[in-house]
Amino acid sequence: MLKPLSPAGAHPAFEILHILDGAQRTVTELAEKIIKAGEMMVIPIGMKHTNYCWGNESMTFLPCISILTAQQSNICW
Repeated sequence: MLKPLSPAGAHPAFEILHILDGAQRTVTELAEKIIKAGEMMVIPIGMKHTNYCWGNESMTFLPCISILTAQQSNICW
């Protein structure tokens, strides 16, 4: 069984994951997705999720947490 990169959790902001190399399996309340190098995923505010390194290779990713709140999410920049 794969060991999670971190415990299951949720954030009070959007989380953007960008995979730089390797692959990641992300499990949310609604779905399971494998994202590979060059791909991104946005996890909505408050959605519980767990991330795993996927495959036999190491993985490098860039996690970003948005500062926008649910009330601000309709702002266009």
